[in-house]
Amino acid sequence: MPILLPRSYQDRTKRKTVKNGRPLRPSRGVRKRYEDALLELTSNLKGQTRILSALFADGSTQAELMAQARILYRDAQTEFDRASEVLANSFVDDTTQEHKTRYDNMVKSALGVEFASIIDSEEMATVLNSSIAENVSLIESIPQQHHARVSRAIVDHFAGNLPQGLPKRLQEIYGIDERRARRIARDQTGSLTSAITEERNKESGFDEYIWRNQDDRRVVGNPSGLYPKGSRQHMDHWNREGKVFKWSEPPRDGHPGKAIECRCSSQPVINVERLNAVYV
Repeated sequence: MPILLPRSYQDRTKRKTVKNGRPLRPSRGVRKRYEDALLELTSNLKGQTRILSALFADGSTQAELMAQARILYRDAQTEFDRASEVLANSFVDDTTQEHKTRYDNMVKSALGVEFASIIDSEEMATVLNSSIAENVSLIESIPQQHHARVSRAIVDHFAGNLPQGLPKRLQEIYGIDERRARRIARDQTGSLTSAITEERNKESGFDEYIWRNQDDRRVVGNPSGLYPKGSRQHMDHWNREGKVFKWSEPPRDGHPGKAIECRCSSQPVINVERLNAVYV
């Protein structure tokens, strides 16, 4: 679908042909709201580790602890399954609406018009539904991974392979759960923002973008940074800064925001002669 622009903008004879829009980075507000919701849901797992620690202190056997861990896991999985779709839909809706406001403002500012409004196509619905399904799967995997670690810890303790002791290991496992929840929120906010940006740019007729990284020590490929060497999953994004890419020709590890925990963004190249616009 096209982007709506004022009828007065049709007279482009004296206008600059190519303009650059502002990069649309992931919203910190959206990420924080999603992260808080995930952490609130995940906090219930902390109570479960305390129950198991108390049973262990009371002298429960390995079999008794494993049986209780299975009961707690079923309860947690039921709760996560019930909450996952609501939480995923809320996150995707929140991201989509905030992105639209920022995207419309970006186009309005770049073109110097009084209003601009993108109309999403059916392809956008496919992008959003895919994100919802992915987030549901990620949310539901949190108690699954938690239970696997707890079960392993119980077995290791009674086999004499847990030097720090079972209660300490259970505390560590909850810390892992928390970090995973934060990582899901951070990574999915970036990934969805990237996917929505790509779809809206293509719908608007913006075929190219300029790669922008965060210009700090965390950028993969920065020779003096924390990650000087890239991998197949997250390649060198330091050397992509300022280079022009086509949406139809993604790099091997994807457009900005697609690689795991990529914080890069795309700056749209707006060719006025190629706008997919309806003038009203």
